[in-house]
Amino acid sequence: MRDPFSSYRAVAPGFNRVSAAGVIRHALTTFSRFCLAACLLAALALSIPTTVSGQQFVVDDVGIVDYRACQIEAWHGEQSTWILPACQPVRNLELTVGLGRLVTENETWDPEYVVQGKYLLRPDRADGVGVSLVVGAGISPIRQPGGRRVTDLFAYVPATMSLAGDRLLIHPNLGWLLERERGEEEGGVRHILTWGMRGDVALLERLEAIGELYGEGSEGLGWQTGLRVHLVPDRLLVDLSYGNHFDVDDPGTGFTVGFAWTPPAFN
Repeated sequence: MRDPFSSYRAVAPGFNRVSAAGVIRHALTTFSRFCLAACLLAALALSIPTTVSGQQFVVDDVGIVDYRACQIEAWHGEQSTWILPACQPVRNLELTVGLGRLVTENETWDPEYVVQGKYLLRPDRADGVGVSLVVGAGISPIRQPGGRRVTDLFAYVPATMSLAGDRLLIHPNLGWLLERERGEEEGGVRHILTWGMRGDVALLERLEAIGELYGEGSEGLGWQTGLRVHLVPDRLLVDLSYGNHFDVDDPGTGFTVGFAWTPPAFN
C-alpha cells in the first residue's frame, strides 16, 4: 500500500540545480545501478527458487518473516532512503521499526520514523488466497509550527492471490490513513482512503517482474515497475524499480535500488 502516512514513501520534485551534494548523490545512484546490473547477470545463471520477500514496492503483500526470525529491508532512491528491520517475536505477528530520510519540496533531506504491526490472518498458499492486517504510525521528529511533532496513523488489509502455481501473484490492498495537517492550523486532520494493486510475474526461477498501481484519496494515480532478483535462497533479494505518477504535476519515486536480507531464525 502507498505509505499509509503521507511521508513514509514521500516524493518530491527532482533536483534541478547542480551542487556538490547533488553530484555525490548522482554518483552513488549510478554506482548502485552498476552493482545491481552485475547482480542480475550473476543471478541468471542460478536456478534455485526462494520465498524471501521485501517491501521496496508501495503495494504490500501478505507475507511476514518466519517465526523467531528477523529481516532487514533497505533501499535508496532519488526521493527517499529507508532501513526497516522486522521480526516475528510472536506467532503470526511481525513488528517493524524503521528510519528514513526523505527529499522535501525544498530539496532537503528530512528524517522520518515508522512503527507498525502486521498480523497474518490467513497464510498464502499455492493457488490460494492469503490475508493480513497492518496497523501503524508514521512520525516526523521535526517540530512543526506551534511546536508539534506530526504523527500519522494508518491501517490497511493486504491480500495475496496465487495463480499458476505461484508463477503469478496478485496483491490488492485497501486501507485508511489519518493524516494530520502540517501547516499553521492546529489539530487539523484528514481521513483518506488508500488502495493499491500489484502483480508479480516469475520470469525465471530467480527473477521476477513487478508492476503496481496505487492511489491515496483524490490524489493522482501512481505506478511503479521493476525487477526482483533472488540472490541467495531464502536469504537475500535485490530490487530495482522506477516509479512515477500519471499526473505530470505529481512527481513519482524515480529510480530506487534496495535489498532484503533474512538471517536464519533464532532457536
